[in-house]
Amino acid sequence: MKVITVLRPHQWLKNLLLLVPLFTSQIVLNFEMLRSAVLGFLGFSLICSANYICNDLMDFEIDKQYKFKLGKPIASENLSKRTAGIEAAFIFVVGISICFYLSRVFALITFAYLILGLMYSRFLKQIQQLNIVILVLFYEIRIFAGGALLGISISFWLIIFSYTIFSSLAFLKKYSKKQIEKQENGLLEVSRQFDKDETFFSLFGICFAALSLLTFSLYINSDEVSTLYQYPKLLWILVPFLQFLLFRIWRAAIDGKMHYDPIIFILKDFASAACLTIVLITILIIGGLN
Repeated sequence: MKVITVLRPHQWLKNLLLLVPLFTSQIVLNFEMLRSAVLGFLGFSLICSANYICNDLMDFEIDKQYKFKLGKPIASENLSKRTAGIEAAFIFVVGISICFYLSRVFALITFAYLILGLMYSRFLKQIQQLNIVILVLFYEIRIFAGGALLGISISFWLIIFSYTIFSSLAFLKKYSKKQIEKQENGLLEVSRQFDKDETFFSLFGICFAALSLLTFSLYINSDEVSTLYQYPKLLWILVPFLQFLLFRIWRAAIDGKMHYDPIIFILKDFASAACLTIVLITILIIGGLN
């Protein structure tokens, strides 16, 4: 079980972003694309898991200082560093082999993701000004990798919308981590530095959330959307649901109820998960009306 847990399989949900170019382009999915999508998802996910293991190995001493991270197999020493290292090497070889089999460009993007991930774990995350930007790039790379895998160009609107909403989530993750660190350190009074960081993260995070809604609204009224959807105005149905989802997760963070990983919170919170499900189903239905 611990060799599976260290892979962080729940994080593989993020790799569904590989399919975003397919859904936004309204290209009909055929067997060949479906096969490539499934194999690409598997290969990319294995590379991500290799990165997670390397991250845990490099952060071993740091993770042991925080209770909320002692659930990790390596930090809790339920999984030896040697075993974890061998597992990371094995899944990397399998993952990169799958990626090269599918597409050389896709494999290079995936490899670049891994290198950036290792650099982030090693030293880039210590640079405050770069930290958030790189977290957003991790999401963006998935979308561009999906485009390379399926041979689909990424639209301007998708780049802007994804960048703004992922920026909000990145700031949310940093804000929640500060909240948890403050609770674990037993700070009854908020220190000036914690107060500055939390204010900064929440301010920019909420602003980016609003920008993502504005970008999506402008997209609905653009000329490009009319070429993809027969009934583009139906996309307005999504706006209040997206607004509710973003409002709920930020409200939970401010109330100190957010998990340090927003993805886990959304999956465990019934209202957030239901809202996200409605959004996805609505997109499929609107797309099916074409």
